[in-house]
Amino acid sequence: MLIFAFHASTHMVGAGDTWVAMACGRHFINHGVDTVEPFSANSHKAGPTEKEIKTWPNWARWITDKVGIETVRYWHPTGWINQNWLTHVIFYWLTHKSPFADAETFSFNTLVYWKFAIYILTVICVYYTGRVLGVNPALSAVFACFTMFVGRSLLDIRPAGFSNLLVAVFLLILVLTTYRNIFYIWLIVPLAVFWCNVHGGYLYLFIMLVPFIRLHLGTGLSKKWLVILNASTFLVFFIFLGSIYSKELSSFFLKVFIGLLGLAALDLVLFFFRKRFVSIGLKGVYHTVAAGFIAFIAAVVFNPFHLTNLTHTFIISVSEHAKMWRSVNEWHPAFEWNNPVGTAVPFAVMFGIALATLGLWAVVLRVTSRSVSRGRKRKAESGDEYQWPRINLPLMLVAALTIYMAIRSRRFIPIAAIAACPIIAMFIDQMIRAISATRNFHKLTPASHKQGLSVSAMPQALQLFFTLAGAVAVLFFGTWWGLKFKRIYLDPWPTDTKLNSVFMRMTASDAKPFYACKFIKMNKLEGKMFNYWTEGGFIAWGQQPDPNTGRTPLQLFMDGRAQAAYEPRAYELWQGIMSGGQIGRQIVSSARIRKRKLTRADYVKIGRSINEELKNHNVWVVLMPLTPNTQNFAKWFEYTANWPVVFFNNRQKLFVDATTTQGRELFEGIFKGKTLYPDDFSKNLIMAHNILLFGKGEAAKKRGLDFAIKAFDLNPSAAPMVEILTVATRFAELKPQVTEFCKKYFDDFRKNKDDWAKQDGYHHRVEAARLASIHLQNVAQAQKNTKDAKFYAAERKKCVNERNRTAGRKRW
Repeated sequence: MLIFAFHASTHMVGAGDTWVAMACGRHFINHGVDTVEPFSANSHKAGPTEKEIKTWPNWARWITDKVGIETVRYWHPTGWINQNWLTHVIFYWLTHKSPFADAETFSFNTLVYWKFAIYILTVICVYYTGRVLGVNPALSAVFACFTMFVGRSLLDIRPAGFSNLLVAVFLLILVLTTYRNIFYIWLIVPLAVFWCNVHGGYLYLFIMLVPFIRLHLGTGLSKKWLVILNASTFLVFFIFLGSIYSKELSSFFLKVFIGLLGLAALDLVLFFFRKRFVSIGLKGVYHTVAAGFIAFIAAVVFNPFHLTNLTHTFIISVSEHAKMWRSVNEWHPAFEWNNPVGTAVPFAVMFGIALATLGLWAVVLRVTSRSVSRGRKRKAESGDEYQWPRINLPLMLVAALTIYMAIRSRRFIPIAAIAACPIIAMFIDQMIRAISATRNFHKLTPASHKQGLSVSAMPQALQLFFTLAGAVAVLFFGTWWGLKFKRIYLDPWPTDTKLNSVFMRMTASDAKPFYACKFIKMNKLEGKMFNYWTEGGFIAWGQQPDPNTGRTPLQLFMDGRAQAAYEPRAYELWQGIMSGGQIGRQIVSSARIRKRKLTRADYVKIGRSINEELKNHNVWVVLMPLTPNTQNFAKWFEYTANWPVVFFNNRQKLFVDATTTQGRELFEGIFKGKTLYPDDFSKNLIMAHNILLFGKGEAAKKRGLDFAIKAFDLNPSAAPMVEILTVATRFAELKPQVTEFCKKYFDDFRKNKDDWAKQDGYHHRVEAARLASIHLQNVAQAQKNTKDAKFYAAERKKCVNERNRTAGRKRW
């Protein structure tokens, strides 16, 4: 189980939310938890204000008038609602404030240890859930391992990790309440208080208490009270239906009505066959209702956002804009096979096993019980005999509902496995015991049937087999995954020479704008910026906030907090600018219809459109990652004269509006030595770029090439190589020098690649060699040197294969 928990914790998942957590955690530790948003110019404003209250329904205005606006602000604040605030504090404390903090070394491996701890605790809870259900230890361990395997591809370093663990804790509490002592249910009170502060998934607790309580009521109430309960439920439903009915909701109400009919029918079954079902009795139901009510009140009282922490979840789940916010891939259905987030294949296997074992379990228990009943004249009086298991319908329904949640949204696959795997193990265990008891029964003489039923102990040979099989599995998986962990997380890292800790590799955080943020801090940039929204949290963390307010000097346009911090119109505005503005969208759409490429004139028009949009929002800084999703946006900017690049490397480009005072000073400071850079590589690179772009005369061109070569020597990679090759295409007189440089580097690469492959940053060297081979191939073709052209074409393909092979070996 420890090995599978370790393996589940090694999957590589991006960390956009992790950096948001770091920025928020710093703010909360330094300034307390409130709804005043410090990072963005377009986010929710704290409230409610008197203006907002005037738009509320009459009943809400009446309450506000009676209790006062300050009371409303305390119990139902509006603005930035951070449901994960405590996780954010924990993340920041672990990495920046704790005795083992490692932020200064750019390691952040303490968060990897957190992830390991979370899923080790999870697998332990799943195991003991199976054990309390009566499952054999080995079988319970196997399905605890399977739980971790099913959810692995969706386990990352973010607040949802706490919800995965706490779902396992909650289900263990329900099982302990059912099979050990009803007073265990009171553990949900402290659980709810902790859960509601670390993640919004705490609503799972209250949602799943409803079927748990309702089905146990069916086995505890008399027939009279069951009739009254169902009648009152239907009455409330029809009153509610009459008050808010609409055509849009008719389908929803029909589903609810069918569900109520099904529940009424189930109550009849539970009443007449109640001895066949597990029940906590009316006393247990009373305690569960009381514990649930106290947990609910505690979750409201002991959360800094109080009632808003509850209503916020419903607003983002069922409001008219909920569908837009849920358009991200992790919210898509589980069986959307082309979805790039996670994999649903293990979940599909688990779903198939669950259906198969459920059907087989029902058949086996029915057949074996009938077989025994026909073979005995009276029941044995021995209390030690094997008893056919009672059906735990509430837990089965909880598992089924959780699986349904995962089918609807793949982000719930981990908790579906946590809920379902102990139940599957229970089905298998009960089938084996029932078959064993029936087999032993039919071996006896009719006179011996009075002695009762018994389950045979597992034969010694079979026990030895399973022990050896377990030992082999532990040795095999432990060795395999241990060696793979070393190769991927401890051996040289091909994509970065410095940002290569386990955390950086696991979360792809080496791609984040570390150096760009250092540039922002060194030059004390402030105002408004436009950024890629998944990098917003990192940019907030990477700045130096105001010590009194926590406000970051360069305010974000958008970031990954989505509905927690922004109105839908903010995201729509960001999307519109990213797609080129209104004019840009028209041009791109027309080009697609006509199946033509964008022309230079198109790029200029789109650039002007974006420029106007950004000026309307007082944006003077744009920071974009260099990815396929943003390459068009960056290219449009390059055709906009007043937005020069003032910083870039292999990961990001930072543009400024040179028509603003700050932008002009920053751009001119490049040539005057006043603009500061985090390292010599980025300084030489930007000097090369701008001198080659704006410099005049042969001396300037030569100087620009020298800067590009200096940058390449400091960091052999694609960005400086592109600048060097640009010289060859623009300035014919410098082409021989560029060709000589490429030839020298390419020869060095072929000579040293085996040694370089054992060093950090090898991927960048390979990419630089590929670009050099393209130039050398073009030169050979121009000279009609067929032999060299073929040679460099073949070498280029080798570089592509080597790059892909290296990248493939470092994925997990």
